[in-house]
Amino acid sequence: MMAANMRLNKRLGRVKNRLLTIAMNAGEEGGIMLAAYDLLRHRDYDDTHYGNNPQMETRYPDIRHALRRFIDRGEPQAYAYLGFCAKLEWEDHQRRGTWQPSQKVYLSRTAMQSLQKAAAIRMALAMSLLGTIYYEGKLVPQDGYLARLWWEEGHKYGSASATWSLAFHLGPLAPVRGILPVKKKQAREYIEENIYSTPWLAARAAQWYYLRPWTERETHRRFWGNAADQKKAAIYYAWSGRQGMTEGKFRWAEMLLFDEANLNSGLEMVEGYWKDRAVRRERLRDIVQDNNPDDDDIEALDAISDSGVQDDGTLAWPPKFDHEGKGLAEPKDRPSTRIEKIEGAIQLIESKRIPNRHKAEREGIYALAYRLLREAREGKPALPTREDEELLGKQARRGRAVARGEFEVEEAPFDRTFPLSKLADPMY
Repeated sequence: MMAANMRLNKRLGRVKNRLLTIAMNAGEEGGIMLAAYDLLRHRDYDDTHYGNNPQMETRYPDIRHALRRFIDRGEPQAYAYLGFCAKLEWEDHQRRGTWQPSQKVYLSRTAMQSLQKAAAIRMALAMSLLGTIYYEGKLVPQDGYLARLWWEEGHKYGSASATWSLAFHLGPLAPVRGILPVKKKQAREYIEENIYSTPWLAARAAQWYYLRPWTERETHRRFWGNAADQKKAAIYYAWSGRQGMTEGKFRWAEMLLFDEANLNSGLEMVEGYWKDRAVRRERLRDIVQDNNPDDDDIEALDAISDSGVQDDGTLAWPPKFDHEGKGLAEPKDRPSTRIEKIEGAIQLIESKRIPNRHKAEREGIYALAYRLLREAREGKPALPTREDEELLGKQARRGRAVARGEFEVEEAPFDRTFPLSKLADPMY
């Protein structure tokens, strides 16, 4: 099944590639610049997941040529995308071993000069990429000080990727020590400062607070540098899940099953979201911004006042709230029952927004949810056991390995009444 999905994704990739190429080179003004950026992101994703895909017809030199055309017609934002393109092309040649003597220097120089020009007009994307280049030490000598400097500038101007780079490399998750100092508290503060900029940052921030059912409190404190806070974790995960993030939906559902969250979780952040949008819009009003994939729908924002207050005096839903985001809430006149919480968790893990590649991670929590629902309807406490906690942890690790493509699993009809204990597998 995994192989079939990969073949389908490759075919769809070819169609998307052609459409973006047409958009990049056609139109009344000679093409759409953001199509070039989307094409670069698509190429980067495709190369990362499938290697050198011959079905990707548009090559990096073609994209570079189009971006230079945009620069010539007076669109300086294209400098950031040109630098991004040169960086990806450099990495592509390195991966395939197809260097020519002059190519390496040319692409390095193009990437650095273009990104520096874009950073000069305060494009957050360029600042984030410059930080990454200095951290990796491929195109230029490695320099942790400059990496952090550029990431902090990107964070200042609202780049979600720069914020996460700071939090990741200063925090306990950093894969390499010594390039940047470990400052766990500062890492958490960076990510919480930009918590509203994109939903996946909220899911990342929740990690600092979420005590997984199979983890000891002291172990959590030593690793993350702060005490666990289940209430705050539930708010952050639910906020992320209401906006379609897979991890947010899974973790919110998990916390509902363990009775550590409620159906209103995440709604506490709606008012803060609109206040943050107003502040950011005022601060960045005269700054040329990169249109990154985490930005909110600009048209939807323009249709609502900066405060988010509607004509009837209520707050509008954030533009990215999906079906579960708008639909899940506590009853107005009473707290939700145990059955209602479990049904809410099932609604989250059955969401159409969850990609198929995460299906393996879904099965354990599916079985637990339906077993608890049956127990709740029989009048039992319907709470997970210690064995459930351990098996859910194993199932989640196995699911992430499948999602990364480390091994395949046979697709078979899943019996939702199947006891969770029978999901134990020697593969664990």
